[in-house]
Amino acid sequence: MAVIGIGDSAEGRYSRPTLTSVSADPAFLARTAVALAVARLDRPGAPPARITAPHAILPRESTGPAG
Repeated sequence: MAVIGIGDSAEGRYSRPTLTSVSADPAFLARTAVALAVARLDRPGAPPARITAPHAILPRESTGPAG
């Protein structure tokens, strides 16, 4: 079994086995969420927006090689 988390918490870095995690920039996520909410209020009929946040996968022991 492989386990992966989101947010790169300190607990995941120091647990045993260490937890593989997806890390994203929280400031980017917050700014983008507010901008999208404001845009939706200004233009309720606009098509949905698709945003890809900059992120990194931090491989650790919880997703070791298969086998």
